[in-house]
Amino acid sequence: MLTKTRRLLLIEVIAFVGIFYLLVYFRLPLPQYVGHGYMIVCGYILPFWMNGKPKPWAEKAAWLKHQAKSIHIQVFYGIAAAILIMTTYQIAYYLLIQIMAVDVSMGVKNWQYVTPDLLLPFIRRLISVAVCEEIFFRYYLDDRLGSLIHNDIIRLLLAATIFSLVHFGNVLKGGDSAAEIVILVITAIGYPFFYHFVFGFCRTKIKHFTLFSCMVGHFISNVIGQMVVTVRFDFLMS
Repeated sequence: MLTKTRRLLLIEVIAFVGIFYLLVYFRLPLPQYVGHGYMIVCGYILPFWMNGKPKPWAEKAAWLKHQAKSIHIQVFYGIAAAILIMTTYQIAYYLLIQIMAVDVSMGVKNWQYVTPDLLLPFIRRLISVAVCEEIFFRYYLDDRLGSLIHNDIIRLLLAATIFSLVHFGNVLKGGDSAAEIVILVITAIGYPFFYHFVFGFCRTKIKHFTLFSCMVGHFISNVIGQMVVTVRFDFLMS
């Protein structure tokens, strides 16, 4: 039986996440910064306001100073976790496509025609995505679900599911055969689910694996997935 406070908290979570889903799936003709602004406002600013007065700036400054002492560890954890997750996922991915008889060629993207004018805005976008998504889905959603669900594994599985479904729109863009649909689902939904769960688990269990570690790892994952590796499929099943 949910208390009044927990019922209101549940309504808040459903409303905030539901509005974000609408922004994603209705593809409203809005600038990207509108969606990112929504994630920051609803993931960081409003929760402070709804929970009463935030901590005094003196306490925040002391906390930031304390965090700065372990910043190198936080960065290391984020990079290491991203590389480990990418490696593990690619091995599992390779085994699966062998079972499905799907020919996949992977290689490094061609940077011959990439200029700083194209590269810098793209990097800024990846940083913006990593920061804003981590604020909303990790800092806000994971912690809010922690107030509703006391079992860490169930909470992390639910949070990872909600996060991965944001990427479902990529599956709707194509996929004619059963093999194509399976590959698209695994690529567009499976990896975000796996990534979000593992990073959430590390943040819960490892002392210096902080929100900043998650942002760094998110950025590294995006860089590898979108800027370094290119994948081509030759579907052998129909």
